[in-house]
Amino acid sequence: MAGFFSVVFVGCKTDKENESPDLDNYMIAHVDSMGNASQGFSTYGELSWKEIMKMDSLGKKQFYLSLTDSLPDLWKTMEVDATTYTVEDTLPSFPVDEVIHLHYKQKVNGYRVWVDFIKHDYDLGTGRAILHFSKPEHSFQVYSDAFSDRQLISGRTYAKGFKTVDLSKIKFGDNVELDYICPLTGEYLSDDSPFYFKDMDFDGEDELVVNNLSMGPRRYSTYDVFKVFHVRKPLRLTGRPFYDNQYKMTNYNVEYEPEKQCVLDKRYDGTDAYGHYRYKSIPSNMKGGRVFILEDAEDMGFYHLKNKNASDSVNLLQPYKKYERIHGKLMLTERGVYEQGNYGRNFNEVVLERKGLKQKMR
Repeated sequence: MAGFFSVVFVGCKTDKENESPDLDNYMIAHVDSMGNASQGFSTYGELSWKEIMKMDSLGKKQFYLSLTDSLPDLWKTMEVDATTYTVEDTLPSFPVDEVIHLHYKQKVNGYRVWVDFIKHDYDLGTGRAILHFSKPEHSFQVYSDAFSDRQLISGRTYAKGFKTVDLSKIKFGDNVELDYICPLTGEYLSDDSPFYFKDMDFDGEDELVVNNLSMGPRRYSTYDVFKVFHVRKPLRLTGRPFYDNQYKMTNYNVEYEPEKQCVLDKRYDGTDAYGHYRYKSIPSNMKGGRVFILEDAEDMGFYHLKNKNASDSVNLLQPYKKYERIHGKLMLTERGVYEQGNYGRNFNEVVLERKGLKQKMR
């Protein structure tokens, strides 16, 4: 591969456990519970760790390179140069005889807020909603397909001291008063606040964030993000890292990095790690606007060794490819294999090729 040079084995350790997924052999993209597609592969291999250890240095390297070759280049599986964009939010018509009216006692950023709410049959505390925001100089509405509030959990007092509401005892057309739960200072993806204002794209202006409480993987939350200032109608932020088909931004594996103006999608599901995507906010062609673009990434696959035991020093191989955006173009900069085992206590990184370095593999 042009521009790459062989480098050494590098060893390190971690406490992260890794367990084999209970899946049949396959060499296709795996879709996890977050709607994220691993671009790699997962297969039960034909070799044991003892067989690999018997290989000479060249044979082992060639085998490991074949594993990384099974990972397609990222630009073949996703639009690496795609940027975020906005779409005008649309409001559905609600049947009047199914609506409950939620009213927040406190003003939020100067807005009086009320919610037209239709309960979901499968979860009375979550439902379709139109959120209304109003103050003398500005009013707007947005739609949420999975709105909730921590106070809409019946039978107990919410941990922050608010009393909960049993919606099963509320009739259609009734008005329900709620206390507003503020996000924590510096919190981009709030655990508790049902909605809040935060600069989510680093353009210097707050967006409205609507929290889909406990609607994400493993009962974490997902989020809808809207531009509501200096626009004719609210605009929903669309495209990664915000919203993409079945994917919604979630606090399960997504973190904000404000010092870098980036959003990091760690791409894990339980003990299974697939790498990461890091999206960076950059200026758009629109005056003062910002968009996100894939800045760097890692993609990982799974090779489950034959005749493995949890106590083995190595029982799982994860080939990986790493990418960085250089001079505006996403480039493959490193590939190698992670060797993992001994109940997750062993984690050895074998760097096969890295752009810009030239060392001999030992």
